[in-house]
Amino acid sequence: MSPNTATNTEMSQPTTNNSQDRKPTGMLDLPPELRLLIYSHLLTSNKPIELWPTKRLLASTTTKPSTRTTTRIIRRPNPSNPKIHPEILLACRLINEEASSVLYGSNTFKSLGANIPRFITQIGSNTESLRHLELRDVQNWIEITQDFTALEHATGLTSLVIRYHPATWGTDGQILIRALMRLMRSWAQNRGATADAKCLENLVKIVEVLPKEQQVMLFGRSRRAGWKLETPNMERAKKVEEKVRKAILEELLKESASE
Repeated sequence: MSPNTATNTEMSQPTTNNSQDRKPTGMLDLPPELRLLIYSHLLTSNKPIELWPTKRLLASTTTKPSTRTTTRIIRRPNPSNPKIHPEILLACRLINEEASSVLYGSNTFKSLGANIPRFITQIGSNTESLRHLELRDVQNWIEITQDFTALEHATGLTSLVIRYHPATWGTDGQILIRALMRLMRSWAQNRGATADAKCLENLVKIVEVLPKEQQVMLFGRSRRAGWKLETPNMERAKKVEEKVRKAILEELLKESASE
């Protein structure tokens, strides 16, 4: 074999590509700060996340032969719910722990008041990561006490919006005030703070009381029943919120005077 032939044979040998020897980069191979950016991209929405979303459609039906109109509620999925990707929480335990704080701490969750205990039971210890929560269509202040009991360990909340049905305020507001006072004390104790008047007063500022959002209501009892758009009465809502805060502050002053 000539020297030239040997040289050509050596040159024709397949060379090993270093890129082929590299192992594929997995999620956990990335630095923590980069993983957090990925979690934020997948799990953060600029719109409230509605829990168990449904749209209520009031439909009128006429029963023959009479002209009496009955009303039924049709439920259907809400397509406007923001798109997030919580399935990443199922990847592994470490990713679940890291991503959960982003999911529950960076979003506003919105739900019917009656669903809050169920939600808190499902997320367990992640309750402490919640930052923003909105209770909508609150129609019974007695039921709100169950929500507040479930939220006793939501010590990270920085905003709690309560949307009530204007017709249900009345004397039941006192029930809200007492329940809210108990919730404030629980938050203070779970945060390791002294539940004094100043502490409770600061915690009360987290809560915002607003009227129910825009709603479409069926009116009329004939076949020609139409639709009516009812907008929130913000002036009345402001009075309600001021009434709540004033009543709580009065209770705080009474407690301080008796100590």
